[in-house]
Amino acid sequence: MNPQTGRTLLLAAIDRLGVGDFTRRFPGTSAVGAALGTVAVGGALLILGLIQWWGEVFPHWLPFLGGKRVPIALAVIPATLVSILVTTAGLMFVRLVIAGNAGVIVPALDINLDENWATLAPELLWPLWDVALGAATLAYYYRRRRRCLHCDRG
Repeated sequence: MNPQTGRTLLLAAIDRLGVGDFTRRFPGTSAVGAALGTVAVGGALLILGLIQWWGEVFPHWLPFLGGKRVPIALAVIPATLVSILVTTAGLMFVRLVIAGNAGVIVPALDINLDENWATLAPELLWPLWDVALGAATLAYYYRRRRRCLHCDRG
C-alpha cells in the first residue's frame, strides 16, 4: 500500500466517524487536541520525575546537563503550579456536575453528562490526582532539601 492510499483510507474512516465534519465546524480543534496531549505527556513526565532517579540527577544523555543534579525549584515550582491549576479546574468541574450544569463547559457542542459520561467523568478524578501530585511534590521537596540550620533536620 502506498502512503497516499493509506492517507485516503484514513481520511475516509475519519469522515465516516464524523470527525471531519466536526473539525470543519470547529476550526482549531486539532491544535487544541495536540496542546492537551502535550500537556498530558508533560504532566506525566513531571510526576514521574518527582519519584524517579532522573528527577534528582539529569540523565547522562542530555547535552550540557547530563550527570548534574536537578535544581529543586525546577521540579517543585512547575509541580506546584500544575497542582493549583488542576485543583481549580477539577473543583470547578465537580461543582458544575453537582449543580447539574456540566453542559455549560462546552455549550457549542451541547454536551450532556448523562449522555457523555465516559467523555467527561475522568475529569471528576482531577481533585484526587491533585492530592497525589501535591503529596509527591512535598515528598520530593523533603527528600531533596538541605539540612535546616536551626533545627538540624532534613
